[in-house]
Amino acid sequence: MALDILSLVIFFAAFGLGVHFFFAQHASALYFKFMACAVGCYALAELFWFTFELLNGESQEGFAITEVAYFGCYLFLLTANKGQFDSLIDDKSPQFKKYRYLAFIVPVFFSTMIFASVLSGSRISTWPLTIISNACYIPMIIASYYNFKHLIWPNKDYGFIKALRPTNLCLLIAYYADMCCLLFSIKGMTLASQICTIIIAMAMLLAIIFARRGRQVWLT
Repeated sequence: MALDILSLVIFFAAFGLGVHFFFAQHASALYFKFMACAVGCYALAELFWFTFELLNGESQEGFAITEVAYFGCYLFLLTANKGQFDSLIDDKSPQFKKYRYLAFIVPVFFSTMIFASVLSGSRISTWPLTIISNACYIPMIIASYYNFKHLIWPNKDYGFIKALRPTNLCLLIAYYADMCCLLFSIKGMTLASQICTIIIAMAMLLAIIFARRGRQVWLT
């Protein structure tokens, strides 16, 4: 319970900072506002699980409404990275082709982790429901491609590429911790799952803090 409360405090601190940095203060690009919205979606999903377990004494199995919140979180991050960031830095020139191909390593890795979780945690008869429950990770897998791509992309012409590398790294750590949390939950390893949730919260908090620095470079 204490670890759950700690993760909630960190999530909502990250969301509060995101709103303060990118909505309440000076003008910000949609990239940063989408990041704040993404953290808010994840925070609300975790609040739902905490409240559900507090009232019922156990977690809900199978599909839950929180999958919509997780989907929204990763959809915001995908939109921020593909629609806002990538469209600025990648002009599709052949000289950067190797970075585009190299970036596929991460989504392939995450796809393998999800596939392994489906195989290890479900009977064949429950695979359809499990696949639907895990569909929220589809935008995360696609977003991870852009996060890693922007992490390794040369800092040419745009100074904010380098400035936002820590943000992209933190988000990739959050994705990986989320995958580990999924696997640990399936295996019934509650403590490990809670620790992973705290790592996700911390990674998102740091992503927001680093994004604020990147915003300053973006606007100059």
